[in-house]
Amino acid sequence: MTNNSAQFDLNTLAAVKPGMDSTLADIIAQMELFLAAPTSNAAAIESARTQMHNLIGVLKMVGLEGVAVFCNEVDVTLSDLALSPNQVSVLHRDVIRRALFGVTHYLDALANGASNATLRLFQEYQELQQLRGLEMSFELDLFYPNLDVQLPQQVLAGAPDGDALGRLKVLRSQFQQGLLRWMRQEDMENSIRQMREAVDGAMRCVAQDNSRAFWWVASGLLECLRLDALPPEANVRKVLSRVDQQMRVTIEGNPGDVQAAMSEMLYLIGGSEAGDDSQVDAIKEIYALESYLPERSSLPPGEVDQLLSVMRDQLRVAEESWELYAQGDKDSGEKFVKYIDLLVAQSEKLDRDVLQYLTKQIKELSDHAKNPETAQPIAMDMAMALLLLGSGIENYNRLGSGFQEQARILSERMHSAVTEQPEDAKQLSELVDLHYEMEQRGDVMGPLANEMLVNLQHVEQGLNAFFSDAHKRDGLIEILRLMTQIQGGLKISSLTDAAQLLAAVQDSVRQYSRSTDMPKPAERYALADSLSALENYMQHLTHGQSGDVWRLQDAMAEMTKLKAEPAPAPAPAPAPAP
Repeated sequence: MTNNSAQFDLNTLAAVKPGMDSTLADIIAQMELFLAAPTSNAAAIESARTQMHNLIGVLKMVGLEGVAVFCNEVDVTLSDLALSPNQVSVLHRDVIRRALFGVTHYLDALANGASNATLRLFQEYQELQQLRGLEMSFELDLFYPNLDVQLPQQVLAGAPDGDALGRLKVLRSQFQQGLLRWMRQEDMENSIRQMREAVDGAMRCVAQDNSRAFWWVASGLLECLRLDALPPEANVRKVLSRVDQQMRVTIEGNPGDVQAAMSEMLYLIGGSEAGDDSQVDAIKEIYALESYLPERSSLPPGEVDQLLSVMRDQLRVAEESWELYAQGDKDSGEKFVKYIDLLVAQSEKLDRDVLQYLTKQIKELSDHAKNPETAQPIAMDMAMALLLLGSGIENYNRLGSGFQEQARILSERMHSAVTEQPEDAKQLSELVDLHYEMEQRGDVMGPLANEMLVNLQHVEQGLNAFFSDAHKRDGLIEILRLMTQIQGGLKISSLTDAAQLLAAVQDSVRQYSRSTDMPKPAERYALADSLSALENYMQHLTHGQSGDVWRLQDAMAEMTKLKAEPAPAPAPAPAPAP
């Protein structure tokens, strides 16, 4: 029995992915040009459509049929926009951006070992269809399991009956009688048994090869029906009519293409709750249905909340360990890796393929930093990645593809840093542009700003405790860790004024952590005013508003003035007595 976990050619995907990444980046760039001025950029959207056609061809070549269907829906939307550029709205822009970022992340996740469950793109697919005025969208459109599998020996065993054609005609009549009784709701259990016996018999009337798969799967579907285990919204009557039609065309000697019917039956079986039925379980395993229907194994809400709570605690320890490690504490590196491993394991238990990608990237990049010196180039971005993960945990149920795209760009930046490649200005620009887009639609910028605000409030509380009691100087280490995380968010968000002011505050706090000095009243006032200005600024960001940059600049001027003032000269020694 062969477990089929992937229908696509992973080696071919690895070979063509750089080209697909480049094509997607060009499509996104061309669409941004078009969306900026739809009525005067017809060439841009035509270029995007041409490249989308090329991408669809490559996806089909690799075996990613579901993603190709999704991209075809994007292309239909682009075609509509090209015909009516004056109708382009903010909603069009947001839906197109989410769709393109969704494809980008999906392909990245596949390359990093994720299952090929195109249904992860269903939300974006539904948005595209609603944009075109379609009221109903169907998950089945994106469900493309691999049908080329090795069937169990018990299915392949036994030669076809001598008079297979005559036998099939009798079996079809038996199936139709059972189907008619079932539709009339007459003796439901026996009518289902009658249909299943006919289907099992049909399987023995065809060759000992994969042509038997249709009948084996149809038999499993009827068992799910008998157990009342199919999803309530399933259109079983339509599927059973297809089974009858397949009997007819098989009798006529032209079995045809069964892919659509097979996919629909497998979709229903994958979503069934048939308990421990051996045939249904075997079908699910052979066709690896769980990997194509990840949402079908959803955890109870209470268990999800518990997992996320555990991840919060583990992340807090990981953040503390990383800060100490980046400052030179080698022992903290092992602790950091340990807790990242735990976070990866916890994320794998969750249903949605959102946090898994980010945790795995953090794990992979932590392995590159074998000592604090090599960790230093990615210290800031790693802190930001941990902050992003914290935001993902807090907002798990409403994360979109913007979160995923941000994780991808952060990962690329850190990979460049650990391999000693020069900083990619394009990546930084992408990150800044992405933050701008998220700020416009409130996807991730709001939650991240809230995370930074909460950290800043902890900083204020810690400094107030230090100002009140100099013996609480040890708490300054935690304050510096929190400020490093905030600094990462400000940096990639291109919030330059806030980042400069926070850096000045960090310098002062770092000085206090390394000496026994206490801040003078003027320094305390400047620090308090700076933190107040930053808090006010971030509160505006959490509501999607622009902060008060002038107040940040005034606070920065005061901090600069303090640092520029010379230290008071020591008092002269008293003159010796004559």
